[in-house]
Amino acid sequence: MIYSSLTIPRWLKDGITPNARGSAVRKFIYGGDTETRAGAPITFQFYSEQADRNDLLWMGRQAPSKVLMKWCRGLASHAHHVVYVHNLSFDMVSFFWDRKAELVSTTSGEFEFQCEGWRVSGVYGAPTFARLVDAASHRTVLIVDSFSYYRASLAKAATVFCPSLPKLIAPEGLGTRMFEKSDRVFTDYAMRDAVVAYHIGIALEGLHQEFDLTQTVSVADMAARVFRHHYLKRPIPQPTRPIIECGLNSYHGGKNNLAVSPGWYQGVSSLDLSSAYPHAMASFPSFYEESLYKKFKATRPKSVPDLGVYRVVGRSKGCRWPVLFAHDFTPIREEEVPGVCVSGFELNEALRYGEYKQTEVIGWC
Repeated sequence: MIYSSLTIPRWLKDGITPNARGSAVRKFIYGGDTETRAGAPITFQFYSEQADRNDLLWMGRQAPSKVLMKWCRGLASHAHHVVYVHNLSFDMVSFFWDRKAELVSTTSGEFEFQCEGWRVSGVYGAPTFARLVDAASHRTVLIVDSFSYYRASLAKAATVFCPSLPKLIAPEGLGTRMFEKSDRVFTDYAMRDAVVAYHIGIALEGLHQEFDLTQTVSVADMAARVFRHHYLKRPIPQPTRPIIECGLNSYHGGKNNLAVSPGWYQGVSSLDLSSAYPHAMASFPSFYEESLYKKFKATRPKSVPDLGVYRVVGRSKGCRWPVLFAHDFTPIREEEVPGVCVSGFELNEALRYGEYKQTEVIGWC
């Protein structure tokens, strides 16, 4: 029995289906940013030409989350509001500074709580986003990290998305001084960052409209929705939970553990699983044909089909650069292999070089 603590999303268990088209609900785009002093927020900035908003909010003695929720209550009802913030992992802590422990302490990165009558949920991790819902007014505010879509500095983004509005020079003492409302250099600087974030958001909204997508929370989410919306002709059935868990556990990252002196070496080969994706797309049987995936079981096979995932039991003979890694990505050296999930490529390399002596191999290919 393959055991895993991995959480499998409901949509994955139910199969991959074509997604819904873009929503007809009114949507407003904003740019957001925060400024801090010694880590604690001192201002929130929000800008939107669509919604005619140019808001610089000072914390004073108020709880930051209450300041945020008060701003949200001032937005149009029966509408969807999307706030793009560049590098949201920093600003999210500012938005919910008085509840930051709830954000950073969760193992999964997911959070959910009630705040000023609103339901707040989201993820603090990869990606980072927050969804604020007020059911009474049919108002939703989604805070999204624009850095997920455009991985460059805000200054660089300004030259691309709004070249006539460059990022301003930071005022002296930024991050350590307590600025006043009358300090025009600071207020102009703070608002300009929100303006740049707004123009990034407008460009990203253009992509959502071009591909007729509902709102996404990251570039990976957008790519998946484009695929499901434009290329998926019918639902892709999903295999049983043991197959899914074996597949998820067989991915161990891209570290090759290579540590040699720089130089020119002949007769050297490297197996790069990050390059396996296009090969798999061309080599796997159609995802629609679930019956083409076969169960594999053998006591001591000399090799296995490359395009498969397997649970292996046996003993590793040890190697300076081992092929087999545990699920926490620690190398397995001269020890019992208690049931590690690997891809066919990895297992065949271990068998070919005599690194692994198997007693049982069970998997799907």
